[in-house]
Amino acid sequence: MLCFRCVKAGLLFILVVSCFFVCSQNSLFAATNNPFPDVISKSPLAVGVEVFANIPDSAGSFARVNQMLASPDGTLFVLDQRGSIYEVSADGLSVNSYLFLGSNVSLATSNEQGLQSMAFHPDFYSSGEPGYGKLYTIHSSSDKSPTPDFRPGGGSNAHDTVLLEWTTDAPSAIPFEPENPAAPFREVMRLEQPYSNHNAGLIAFNPNAQVGEADYGKLYVAIGDGGSGGDPLGLSQDASNPYGAILRIDPLASGGSAYAIPGDNPFVGDSSMLDVIWAYGLRNPQRFHWDSQNRMLIADIGQGVVEEINLGVAGGNYGWNEREGSYEYISSGSVSNSDTRSDASTTGYIYPVAEYDHGEGNAVTAGFVYEGQVDSHLAGKFLFGDIRRGRVFFFDATSLPDGGQDPIRELRLLDNGTEKSFLSMIQETNPSTGRADLRFGQDSARNLYLLNKKDGKIRKIIPLPRTRIVGTELQGSLFSLKFSGEAGVSDWLLKGSNDLNGFPDDLTAGTTLTEPSPGNYEAAVDLSGFPDTYFIRIIRE
Repeated sequence: MLCFRCVKAGLLFILVVSCFFVCSQNSLFAATNNPFPDVISKSPLAVGVEVFANIPDSAGSFARVNQMLASPDGTLFVLDQRGSIYEVSADGLSVNSYLFLGSNVSLATSNEQGLQSMAFHPDFYSSGEPGYGKLYTIHSSSDKSPTPDFRPGGGSNAHDTVLLEWTTDAPSAIPFEPENPAAPFREVMRLEQPYSNHNAGLIAFNPNAQVGEADYGKLYVAIGDGGSGGDPLGLSQDASNPYGAILRIDPLASGGSAYAIPGDNPFVGDSSMLDVIWAYGLRNPQRFHWDSQNRMLIADIGQGVVEEINLGVAGGNYGWNEREGSYEYISSGSVSNSDTRSDASTTGYIYPVAEYDHGEGNAVTAGFVYEGQVDSHLAGKFLFGDIRRGRVFFFDATSLPDGGQDPIRELRLLDNGTEKSFLSMIQETNPSTGRADLRFGQDSARNLYLLNKKDGKIRKIIPLPRTRIVGTELQGSLFSLKFSGEAGVSDWLLKGSNDLNGFPDDLTAGTTLTEPSPGNYEAAVDLSGFPDTYFIRIIRE
Protein backbone atom coordinates (compact mmCIF):
# COMPACT_ATOMS: atom_id res chain seq x y z
CA MET A 1 0.00 0.00 0.00
CA LEU A 2 1.44 3.35 -0.96
CA CYS A 3 0.59 6.87 0.01
CA PHE A 4 2.35 10.19 -0.17
CA ARG A 5 1.88 12.91 2.38
CA CYS A 6 0.90 16.14 0.68
CA VAL A 7 2.97 19.27 1.14
CA LYS A 8 0.65 21.85 2.64
CA ALA A 9 0.14 24.71 0.23
CA GLY A 10 0.64 28.22 1.48
CA LEU A 11 -2.59 30.05 2.19
CA LEU A 12 -3.36 32.96 -0.06
CA PHE A 13 -5.56 35.70 1.41
CA ILE A 14 -7.32 37.88 -1.08
CA LEU A 15 -9.47 40.79 0.03
CA VAL A 16 -12.57 40.73 -2.13
CA VAL A 17 -14.60 43.89 -2.27
CA SER A 18 -18.09 43.05 -3.54
CA CYS A 19 -19.76 45.60 -5.73
CA PHE A 20 -23.00 45.51 -7.59
CA PHE A 21 -23.30 45.99 -11.30
CA VAL A 22 -26.44 46.28 -13.41
CA CYS A 23 -26.31 44.15 -16.54
CA SER A 24 -28.01 44.97 -19.81
CA GLN A 25 -31.12 43.10 -18.71
CA ASN A 26 -31.23 45.23 -15.53
CA SER A 27 -30.70 42.21 -13.26
CA LEU A 28 -28.38 42.50 -10.29
CA PHE A 29 -25.09 40.58 -9.95
CA ALA A 30 -22.51 40.53 -7.19
CA ALA A 31 -19.02 40.77 -8.62
CA THR A 32 -15.96 38.83 -7.53
CA ASN A 33 -12.35 38.41 -8.58
CA ASN A 34 -11.99 35.23 -6.53
CA PRO A 35 -14.66 32.71 -7.57
CA PHE A 36 -12.56 29.79 -6.25
CA PRO A 37 -11.49 30.73 -2.70
CA ASP A 38 -9.82 27.39 -1.95
CA VAL A 39 -6.22 27.09 -3.11
CA ILE A 40 -4.95 24.43 -5.50
CA SER A 41 -3.01 22.06 -3.29
CA LYS A 42 0.16 20.24 -4.17
CA SER A 43 -0.38 16.64 -5.03
CA PRO A 44 1.71 13.89 -3.45
CA LEU A 45 2.47 12.96 -7.07
CA ALA A 46 6.00 13.96 -8.11
CA VAL A 47 8.04 13.69 -11.31
CA GLY A 48 11.69 14.11 -12.10
CA VAL A 49 12.75 16.94 -14.41
CA GLU A 50 16.04 16.94 -16.29
CA VAL A 51 17.55 19.12 -19.02
CA PHE A 52 17.08 17.43 -22.38
CA ALA A 53 18.37 19.99 -24.89
CA ASN A 54 19.71 23.53 -25.15
CA ILE A 55 18.40 25.73 -27.96
CA PRO A 56 20.74 28.41 -29.37
CA ASP A 57 20.30 32.04 -28.36
CA SER A 58 18.54 34.38 -30.76
CA ALA A 59 18.63 38.17 -31.07
CA GLY A 60 21.30 38.31 -28.37
CA SER A 61 19.20 36.57 -25.76
CA PHE A 62 17.81 33.20 -24.76
CA ALA A 63 15.65 31.51 -27.39
CA ARG A 64 11.91 32.00 -26.95
CA VAL A 65 11.03 28.31 -27.20
CA ASN A 66 7.29 27.84 -27.61
CA GLN A 67 6.72 24.56 -29.44
CA MET A 68 8.18 21.07 -29.65
CA LEU A 69 6.64 18.40 -31.84
CA ALA A 70 7.46 15.21 -33.70
CA SER A 71 7.15 14.94 -37.46
CA PRO A 72 5.24 11.93 -38.87
CA ASP A 73 8.42 9.81 -38.78
CA GLY A 74 9.20 10.78 -35.17
CA THR A 75 11.89 13.38 -35.82
CA LEU A 76 11.82 16.11 -33.15
CA PHE A 77 11.49 19.75 -34.06
CA VAL A 78 11.63 22.82 -31.82
CA LEU A 79 10.41 26.30 -32.62
CA ASP A 80 11.86 29.63 -31.44
CA GLN A 81 9.26 32.40 -31.57
CA ARG A 82 11.84 34.71 -33.12
CA GLY A 83 11.64 32.67 -36.31
CA SER A 84 13.98 29.68 -36.10
CA ILE A 85 13.00 26.02 -36.35
CA TYR A 86 15.48 23.37 -35.17
CA GLU A 87 15.79 19.62 -35.59
CA VAL A 88 16.73 17.94 -32.30
CA SER A 89 18.20 14.46 -32.03
CA ALA A 90 16.38 11.77 -30.04
CA ASP A 91 18.87 12.11 -27.17
CA GLY A 92 18.72 15.91 -27.21
CA LEU A 93 22.48 16.27 -27.68
CA SER A 94 22.37 17.51 -31.28
CA VAL A 95 20.45 20.65 -32.28
CA ASN A 96 20.53 21.58 -35.97
CA SER A 97 19.09 24.57 -37.80
CA TYR A 98 16.17 23.50 -40.00
CA LEU A 99 14.43 26.65 -41.24
CA PHE A 100 14.61 30.36 -40.42
CA LEU A 101 11.48 32.27 -41.40
CA GLY A 102 13.16 35.64 -41.12
CA SER A 103 15.14 34.90 -44.28
CA ASN A 104 11.93 34.65 -46.28
CA VAL A 105 9.21 36.75 -44.62
CA SER A 106 8.73 40.03 -42.74
CA LEU A 107 8.50 38.65 -39.22
CA ALA A 108 7.12 40.76 -36.36
CA THR A 109 8.48 39.44 -33.06
CA SER A 110 7.63 41.93 -30.31
CA ASN A 111 5.58 40.91 -27.27
CA GLU A 112 3.21 38.04 -28.24
CA GLN A 113 4.05 38.28 -31.93
CA GLY A 114 6.36 36.01 -33.88
CA LEU A 115 6.49 32.49 -35.22
CA GLN A 116 3.60 30.89 -33.37
CA SER A 117 3.42 27.27 -34.51
CA MET A 118 4.19 24.72 -37.19
CA ALA A 119 2.66 21.44 -38.37
CA PHE A 120 3.68 18.68 -40.76
CA HIS A 121 1.10 17.32 -43.16
CA PRO A 122 0.48 13.66 -42.22
CA ASP A 123 1.60 12.73 -45.77
CA PHE A 124 4.86 14.67 -45.41
CA TYR A 125 6.97 11.56 -46.05
CA SER A 126 4.48 9.79 -48.36
CA SER A 127 5.78 10.17 -51.90
CA GLY A 128 3.04 10.58 -54.48
CA GLU A 129 0.44 11.88 -52.02
CA PRO A 130 -0.86 15.47 -52.28
CA GLY A 131 0.59 16.37 -48.87
CA TYR A 132 4.05 15.00 -49.66
CA GLY A 133 6.79 17.35 -48.52
CA LYS A 134 4.37 19.95 -47.15
CA LEU A 135 4.62 21.65 -43.78
CA TYR A 136 2.80 24.67 -42.40
CA THR A 137 3.76 27.65 -40.26
CA ILE A 138 1.77 30.54 -38.82
CA HIS A 139 3.44 33.82 -37.93
CA SER A 140 2.96 37.53 -37.28
CA SER A 141 3.87 39.65 -40.30
CA SER A 142 4.90 43.31 -40.26
CA ASP A 143 4.17 43.47 -44.00
CA LYS A 144 0.53 44.51 -44.22
CA SER A 145 0.51 45.35 -47.92
CA PRO A 146 -1.14 42.14 -49.22
CA THR A 147 -4.93 42.10 -49.06
CA PRO A 148 -6.03 39.98 -46.08
CA ASP A 149 -8.63 37.23 -46.38
CA PHE A 150 -10.29 38.45 -43.20
CA ARG A 151 -10.60 41.87 -41.55
CA PRO A 152 -11.94 42.53 -38.03
CA GLY A 153 -13.77 45.74 -38.96
CA GLY A 154 -11.97 47.94 -36.47
CA GLY A 155 -8.89 48.30 -34.32
CA SER A 156 -5.47 49.65 -35.23
CA ASN A 157 -4.38 47.20 -37.98
CA ALA A 158 -1.41 46.20 -35.82
CA HIS A 159 -0.04 43.44 -38.08
CA ASP A 160 -1.15 40.42 -40.09
CA THR A 161 -1.32 36.77 -39.10
CA VAL A 162 -0.17 34.60 -42.01
CA LEU A 163 -0.51 30.86 -42.57
CA LEU A 164 2.08 29.49 -45.00
CA GLU A 165 2.59 26.18 -46.78
CA TRP A 166 6.23 25.17 -47.41
CA THR A 167 7.09 22.43 -49.91
CA THR A 168 10.19 20.25 -50.20
CA ASP A 169 11.00 17.31 -52.45
CA ALA A 170 13.52 16.05 -49.88
CA PRO A 171 11.49 15.57 -46.66
CA SER A 172 14.37 13.98 -44.74
CA ALA A 173 16.86 16.75 -45.54
CA ILE A 174 18.27 18.84 -42.69
CA PRO A 175 18.17 21.80 -43.14
CA PHE A 176 14.94 22.28 -45.08
CA GLU A 177 15.45 22.20 -48.86
CA PRO A 178 12.62 23.96 -50.71
CA GLU A 179 11.39 22.35 -53.89
CA ASN A 180 11.51 25.78 -55.53
CA PRO A 181 14.11 28.04 -53.87
CA ALA A 182 12.69 31.07 -55.68
CA ALA A 183 9.27 30.46 -54.12
CA PRO A 184 9.75 28.28 -51.01
CA PHE A 185 6.26 28.85 -49.63
CA ARG A 186 2.67 29.50 -50.65
CA GLU A 187 0.36 31.78 -48.66
CA VAL A 188 -2.70 29.87 -47.46
CA MET A 189 -4.49 32.45 -45.31
CA ARG A 190 -3.97 35.99 -44.06
CA LEU A 191 -5.83 37.78 -41.27
CA GLU A 192 -5.59 41.44 -40.32
CA GLN A 193 -5.03 41.78 -36.57
CA PRO A 194 -6.77 44.73 -34.90
CA TYR A 195 -4.43 44.80 -31.89
CA SER A 196 -0.94 43.56 -31.04
CA ASN A 197 -1.97 40.69 -28.75
CA HIS A 198 -4.10 37.53 -29.00
CA ASN A 199 -2.82 36.66 -32.45
CA ALA A 200 -2.71 33.02 -33.49
CA GLY A 201 -1.92 29.94 -31.49
CA LEU A 202 -1.43 26.30 -32.38
CA ILE A 203 -1.89 24.80 -35.82
CA ALA A 204 -2.17 21.00 -35.85
CA PHE A 205 -3.49 17.93 -37.63
CA ASN A 206 -5.46 15.39 -35.61
CA PRO A 207 -2.89 12.64 -34.90
CA ASN A 208 -5.64 10.04 -34.48
CA ALA A 209 -7.12 10.49 -37.96
CA GLN A 210 -6.36 7.66 -40.37
CA VAL A 211 -6.19 7.68 -44.17
CA GLY A 212 -9.71 7.69 -45.57
CA GLU A 213 -11.30 9.24 -42.47
CA ALA A 214 -12.97 12.63 -42.66
CA ASP A 215 -10.49 14.31 -40.33
CA TYR A 216 -7.37 13.06 -42.10
CA GLY A 217 -5.32 15.94 -43.52
CA LYS A 218 -7.52 18.63 -41.98
CA LEU A 219 -5.62 21.47 -40.34
CA TYR A 220 -6.94 23.07 -37.14
CA VAL A 221 -5.94 26.70 -36.61
CA ALA A 222 -6.39 28.55 -33.30
CA ILE A 223 -7.10 32.28 -33.66
CA GLY A 224 -7.43 34.74 -30.76
CA ASP A 225 -10.21 37.30 -30.37
CA GLY A 226 -8.10 40.08 -31.86
CA GLY A 227 -6.65 41.37 -28.63
CA SER A 228 -6.85 44.50 -26.53
CA GLY A 229 -9.02 43.49 -23.54
CA GLY A 230 -12.58 42.31 -23.15
CA ASP A 231 -13.06 41.75 -26.90
CA PRO A 232 -13.96 45.40 -27.63
CA LEU A 233 -14.98 44.65 -31.22
CA GLY A 234 -17.36 41.85 -30.15
CA LEU A 235 -15.67 39.36 -32.46
CA SER A 236 -15.80 36.12 -30.46
CA GLN A 237 -19.60 35.87 -30.35
CA ASP A 238 -19.90 36.78 -34.02
CA ALA A 239 -19.31 33.56 -35.95
CA SER A 240 -19.39 35.42 -39.27
CA ASN A 241 -15.68 36.19 -38.66
CA PRO A 242 -12.76 33.89 -37.76
CA TYR A 243 -11.56 35.69 -34.61
CA GLY A 244 -11.86 33.98 -31.22
CA ALA A 245 -12.25 30.62 -32.94
CA ILE A 246 -10.64 27.36 -33.95
CA LEU A 247 -10.72 27.01 -37.72
CA ARG A 248 -10.63 23.78 -39.70
CA ILE A 249 -9.47 23.62 -43.31
CA ASP A 250 -8.01 21.32 -45.90
CA PRO A 251 -4.84 23.37 -46.43
CA LEU A 252 -4.01 21.95 -49.86
CA ALA A 253 -4.78 24.26 -52.75
CA SER A 254 -8.08 23.38 -54.38
CA GLY A 255 -8.80 24.64 -57.87
CA GLY A 256 -8.39 28.39 -57.71
CA SER A 257 -8.64 28.52 -53.91
CA ALA A 258 -5.75 28.62 -51.46
CA TYR A 259 -7.45 25.99 -49.31
CA ALA A 260 -10.65 23.95 -49.21
CA ILE A 261 -13.49 23.98 -46.68
CA PRO A 262 -14.22 20.46 -45.39
CA GLY A 263 -17.80 19.53 -46.20
CA ASP A 264 -18.40 18.28 -42.67
CA ASN A 265 -17.44 21.57 -40.98
CA PRO A 266 -20.29 22.42 -38.60
CA PHE A 267 -21.43 25.67 -40.29
CA VAL A 268 -21.22 24.65 -43.93
CA GLY A 269 -24.46 25.77 -45.57
CA ASP A 270 -25.30 28.35 -42.89
CA SER A 271 -25.00 31.77 -44.53
CA SER A 272 -24.90 33.55 -41.16
CA MET A 273 -21.85 31.60 -39.97
CA LEU A 274 -18.35 31.37 -41.41
CA ASP A 275 -17.90 27.88 -42.85
CA VAL A 276 -14.19 27.81 -41.97
CA ILE A 277 -15.04 27.84 -38.22
CA TRP A 278 -14.97 24.62 -36.24
CA ALA A 279 -15.66 26.16 -32.79
CA TYR A 280 -15.94 29.74 -31.51
CA GLY A 281 -16.59 31.95 -28.48
CA LEU A 282 -12.96 31.65 -27.35
CA ARG A 283 -10.67 34.40 -26.09
CA ASN A 284 -7.12 33.21 -26.71
CA PRO A 285 -6.99 29.45 -27.39
CA GLN A 286 -3.23 29.18 -27.77
CA ARG A 287 -2.97 25.44 -27.23
CA PHE A 288 -5.08 22.31 -27.71
CA HIS A 289 -4.40 18.59 -27.71
CA TRP A 290 -6.04 15.34 -28.76
CA ASP A 291 -5.59 12.29 -26.56
CA SER A 292 -5.73 8.70 -27.83
CA GLN A 293 -9.50 8.68 -27.22
CA ASN A 294 -9.79 11.51 -29.77
CA ARG A 295 -10.86 14.03 -27.16
CA MET A 296 -9.63 17.55 -27.89
CA LEU A 297 -8.75 19.59 -24.81
CA ILE A 298 -8.41 23.34 -25.33
CA ALA A 299 -6.66 25.85 -23.08
CA ASP A 300 -8.33 29.25 -23.33
CA ILE A 301 -6.46 32.11 -21.64
CA GLY A 302 -8.80 34.21 -19.50
CA GLN A 303 -9.19 37.95 -19.14
CA GLY A 304 -8.54 38.91 -15.53
CA VAL A 305 -10.23 36.28 -13.37
CA VAL A 306 -10.72 32.75 -14.79
CA GLU A 307 -8.44 30.40 -16.77
CA GLU A 308 -10.09 27.42 -18.41
CA ILE A 309 -9.63 24.00 -20.02
CA ASN A 310 -12.42 23.03 -22.42
CA LEU A 311 -13.49 19.90 -24.25
CA GLY A 312 -13.44 20.54 -27.99
CA VAL A 313 -16.85 20.15 -29.66
CA ALA A 314 -17.54 20.79 -33.33
CA GLY A 315 -19.78 23.85 -33.61
CA GLY A 316 -19.32 24.67 -29.94
CA ASN A 317 -19.71 28.18 -28.54
CA TYR A 318 -17.56 28.69 -25.43
CA GLY A 319 -19.22 31.88 -24.31
CA TRP A 320 -16.54 34.59 -24.45
CA ASN A 321 -17.06 37.53 -23.93
CA GLU A 322 -20.38 36.89 -22.24
CA ARG A 323 -18.82 34.19 -20.11
CA GLU A 324 -15.39 33.85 -18.54
CA GLY A 325 -15.15 30.23 -17.48
CA SER A 326 -18.35 29.26 -15.68
CA TYR A 327 -19.19 32.85 -14.81
CA GLU A 328 -20.77 35.86 -16.41
CA TYR A 329 -18.09 38.25 -17.58
CA ILE A 330 -18.43 41.71 -16.02
CA SER A 331 -15.11 43.48 -16.48
CA SER A 332 -11.39 42.88 -16.82
CA GLY A 333 -11.18 42.37 -13.08
CA SER A 334 -14.44 40.74 -12.10
CA VAL A 335 -17.05 38.12 -12.91
CA SER A 336 -20.46 37.44 -11.45
CA ASN A 337 -20.19 35.36 -8.29
CA SER A 338 -23.06 33.19 -9.50
CA ASP A 339 -22.10 30.03 -11.37
CA THR A 340 -24.06 30.11 -14.64
CA ARG A 341 -23.44 26.56 -15.86
CA SER A 342 -27.10 25.65 -15.42
CA ASP A 343 -28.00 27.96 -18.32
CA ALA A 344 -26.18 25.79 -20.88
CA SER A 345 -29.47 24.35 -22.15
CA THR A 346 -30.78 27.83 -22.96
CA THR A 347 -27.61 29.63 -24.03
CA GLY A 348 -25.92 26.70 -25.76
CA TYR A 349 -22.59 27.65 -24.21
CA ILE A 350 -20.04 24.94 -23.51
CA TYR A 351 -18.49 25.30 -20.08
CA PRO A 352 -14.99 24.24 -18.93
CA VAL A 353 -14.05 20.80 -17.70
CA ALA A 354 -11.62 22.52 -15.30
CA GLU A 355 -10.81 26.13 -14.43
CA TYR A 356 -8.86 28.20 -11.92
CA ASP A 357 -8.77 31.84 -10.91
CA HIS A 358 -6.00 34.41 -10.85
CA GLY A 359 -5.17 33.70 -7.26
CA GLU A 360 -3.49 30.57 -8.68
CA GLY A 361 -2.12 31.78 -12.01
CA ASN A 362 -2.54 34.25 -14.83
CA ALA A 363 -2.53 32.45 -18.19
CA VAL A 364 -3.32 28.80 -18.87
CA THR A 365 -1.53 26.59 -21.38
CA ALA A 366 -2.47 23.07 -22.41
CA GLY A 367 -0.18 20.13 -22.20
CA PHE A 368 -1.14 16.54 -22.90
CA VAL A 369 -2.87 13.55 -21.40
CA TYR A 370 0.06 11.43 -20.27
CA GLU A 371 0.07 8.20 -22.26
CA GLY A 372 3.76 7.34 -22.12
CA GLN A 373 5.00 4.75 -19.63
CA VAL A 374 2.00 2.67 -18.57
CA ASP A 375 3.71 1.83 -15.29
CA SER A 376 3.49 5.36 -13.97
CA HIS A 377 1.36 7.38 -11.60
CA LEU A 378 1.06 9.93 -14.41
CA ALA A 379 -0.92 7.58 -16.66
CA GLY A 380 -4.26 9.10 -17.63
CA LYS A 381 -3.50 12.50 -16.11
CA PHE A 382 -3.97 15.63 -18.21
CA LEU A 383 -0.96 17.88 -17.60
CA PHE A 384 -1.34 21.61 -18.15
CA GLY A 385 0.01 24.70 -16.48
CA ASP A 386 0.16 28.41 -15.94
CA ILE A 387 2.28 30.27 -18.49
CA ARG A 388 3.47 33.12 -16.30
CA ARG A 389 4.00 31.42 -12.95
CA GLY A 390 5.21 28.13 -14.43
CA ARG A 391 3.08 25.97 -12.15
CA VAL A 392 2.37 22.51 -13.58
CA PHE A 393 -1.14 21.23 -12.88
CA PHE A 394 -3.06 18.07 -13.66
CA PHE A 395 -6.44 16.45 -13.35
CA ASP A 396 -7.53 12.87 -13.87
CA ALA A 397 -8.66 12.56 -17.49
CA THR A 398 -9.88 8.97 -17.25
CA SER A 399 -13.24 10.61 -16.53
CA LEU A 400 -13.31 14.31 -17.37
CA PRO A 401 -14.32 16.61 -14.50
CA ASP A 402 -17.29 18.97 -14.73
CA GLY A 403 -15.70 22.36 -14.15
CA GLY A 404 -14.34 24.26 -11.22
CA GLN A 405 -10.98 24.25 -9.51
CA ASP A 406 -11.52 21.30 -7.14
CA PRO A 407 -10.29 18.57 -9.57
CA ILE A 408 -6.95 20.34 -10.13
CA ARG A 409 -3.74 19.49 -8.29
CA GLU A 410 -0.24 20.86 -8.66
CA LEU A 411 2.47 18.44 -9.74
CA ARG A 412 5.66 18.35 -7.67
CA LEU A 413 8.85 18.74 -9.72
CA LEU A 414 12.12 17.17 -8.58
CA ASP A 415 15.43 18.44 -9.96
CA ASN A 416 18.14 15.90 -9.03
CA GLY A 417 15.88 14.74 -6.21
CA THR A 418 15.27 18.26 -4.84
CA GLU A 419 11.81 19.74 -5.13
CA LYS A 420 11.81 23.06 -6.99
CA SER A 421 9.35 25.23 -8.84
CA PHE A 422 9.76 25.38 -12.60
CA LEU A 423 10.33 29.13 -12.35
CA SER A 424 13.18 28.64 -9.86
CA MET A 425 14.83 26.17 -12.26
CA ILE A 426 14.73 28.80 -14.99
CA GLN A 427 16.04 31.48 -12.63
CA GLU A 428 19.18 29.42 -12.00
CA THR A 429 20.12 30.26 -15.61
CA ASN A 430 18.28 33.56 -15.97
CA PRO A 431 18.06 35.19 -12.52
CA SER A 432 16.45 38.36 -13.84
CA THR A 433 13.23 36.79 -15.07
CA GLY A 434 10.10 36.95 -12.96
CA ARG A 435 7.96 34.75 -15.21
CA ALA A 436 8.34 31.29 -16.71
CA ASP A 437 6.50 31.47 -20.06
CA LEU A 438 5.74 27.76 -19.78
CA ARG A 439 4.78 25.55 -22.72
CA PHE A 440 4.62 21.76 -23.13
CA GLY A 441 6.09 19.45 -25.75
CA GLN A 442 5.63 15.80 -26.67
CA ASP A 443 7.65 13.29 -28.67
CA SER A 444 6.41 10.31 -30.70
CA ALA A 445 6.72 8.00 -27.68
CA ARG A 446 4.39 10.39 -25.79
CA ASN A 447 7.09 11.52 -23.39
CA LEU A 448 6.39 15.03 -22.14
CA TYR A 449 8.68 18.06 -21.99
CA LEU A 450 8.61 21.48 -20.36
CA LEU A 451 9.51 24.42 -22.59
CA ASN A 452 9.95 28.09 -21.78
CA LYS A 453 10.89 31.39 -23.39
CA LYS A 454 13.38 32.48 -20.74
CA ASP A 455 16.45 30.20 -20.60
CA GLY A 456 16.56 28.26 -23.90
CA LYS A 457 16.40 24.88 -22.15
CA ILE A 458 14.04 22.01 -22.87
CA ARG A 459 13.42 19.81 -19.86
CA LYS A 460 12.10 16.27 -19.95
CA ILE A 461 9.54 14.99 -17.48
CA ILE A 462 10.71 11.72 -15.94
CA PRO A 463 7.81 9.75 -14.42
CA LEU A 464 8.92 8.19 -11.17
CA PRO A 465 8.34 4.46 -10.78
CA ARG A 466 5.51 3.13 -8.65
CA THR A 467 6.69 1.99 -5.27
CA ARG A 468 6.51 -1.79 -5.02
CA ILE A 469 7.09 -4.34 -2.32
CA VAL A 470 9.67 -6.77 -3.67
CA GLY A 471 10.33 -8.94 -0.61
CA THR A 472 9.44 -9.52 3.04
CA GLU A 473 10.89 -11.65 5.83
CA LEU A 474 9.95 -12.04 9.50
CA GLN A 475 12.53 -13.36 11.96
CA GLY A 476 11.23 -13.19 15.49
CA SER A 477 10.15 -9.60 16.06
CA LEU A 478 12.37 -8.19 13.31
CA PHE A 479 10.48 -7.61 10.08
CA SER A 480 12.54 -7.04 6.92
CA LEU A 481 10.74 -5.16 4.15
CA LYS A 482 12.27 -4.67 0.71
CA PHE A 483 10.71 -2.19 -1.71
CA SER A 484 11.59 -0.26 -4.85
CA GLY A 485 10.89 3.36 -5.68
CA GLU A 486 12.59 6.55 -6.82
CA ALA A 487 16.31 6.59 -6.13
CA GLY A 488 18.07 8.75 -3.60
CA VAL A 489 15.07 9.44 -1.39
CA SER A 490 15.79 9.62 2.33
CA ASP A 491 12.36 10.69 3.57
CA TRP A 492 10.40 7.45 3.33
CA LEU A 493 8.24 6.92 6.39
CA LEU A 494 6.62 3.74 7.62
CA LYS A 495 3.24 3.96 9.29
CA GLY A 496 1.36 1.13 10.96
CA SER A 497 -2.17 0.06 11.91
CA ASN A 498 -3.85 -3.02 13.29
CA ASP A 499 -7.24 -2.46 11.63
CA LEU A 500 -6.74 -0.36 8.44
CA ASN A 501 -8.68 2.47 10.08
CA GLY A 502 -6.01 5.03 9.37
CA PHE A 503 -2.33 4.43 10.09
CA PRO A 504 -1.73 6.12 13.43
CA ASP A 505 1.45 4.29 14.43
CA ASP A 506 4.72 5.97 13.46
CA LEU A 507 7.30 3.20 13.00
CA THR A 508 10.13 5.58 12.12
CA ALA A 509 11.92 5.36 15.43
CA GLY A 510 11.97 1.56 15.31
CA THR A 511 13.02 1.31 11.65
CA THR A 512 16.42 1.13 10.02
CA LEU A 513 16.23 2.19 6.38
CA THR A 514 19.00 1.54 3.84
CA GLU A 515 19.34 1.86 0.06
CA PRO A 516 21.62 -1.03 -1.06
CA SER A 517 21.29 0.06 -4.70
CA PRO A 518 19.68 3.07 -6.39
CA GLY A 519 15.92 2.90 -6.01
CA ASN A 520 15.97 -0.32 -3.97
CA TYR A 521 15.38 -0.08 -0.22
CA GLU A 522 15.44 -2.31 2.82
CA ALA A 523 13.56 -1.40 5.98
CA ALA A 524 14.24 -3.38 9.16
CA VAL A 525 11.28 -2.84 11.51
CA ASP A 526 11.21 -3.89 15.16
CA LEU A 527 7.68 -5.21 15.76
CA SER A 528 8.13 -6.18 19.40
CA GLY A 529 4.81 -6.03 21.19
CA PHE A 530 2.72 -5.59 18.04
CA PRO A 531 -0.36 -7.78 17.35
CA ASP A 532 -0.21 -10.84 15.11
CA THR A 533 -2.10 -9.08 12.31
CA TYR A 534 -0.59 -5.73 11.41
CA PHE A 535 -0.57 -3.45 8.39
CA ILE A 536 2.32 -1.28 7.22
CA ARG A 537 2.08 1.64 4.80
CA ILE A 538 5.09 3.18 3.02
CA ILE A 539 4.80 6.94 2.85
CA ARG A 540 6.93 9.46 1.00
CA GLU A 541 7.21 12.58 3.16
